[in-house]
Amino acid sequence: MLQRLNVRGFVLIDQLELELGPGLNVLSGTSGGGKSLLLEALRFVLGRGSGGRKAAARWVRPG
Repeated sequence: MLQRLNVRGFVLIDQLELELGPGLNVLSGTSGGGKSLLLEALRFVLGRGSGGRKAAARWVRPG
C-alpha cells in the first residue's frame, strides 16, 4: 500500500510530500490546482507514463 509520495522537480511541482491514510484517499481542489499533475507524477514513477526517455526530458526538471 502506498503510504507516502514525495515529488520534486516534476513539471510545476518544486517539492511536495503527500501522506496517504489507510483506505480511500480523495484528491480535491480547484481547477488548475495540480491534481492531475500529481497523478501523472505517480504514473511516471510506476513506469506507466507515456513517451519513455523523451517524455522524461519534458516532465522532469534537471537538478
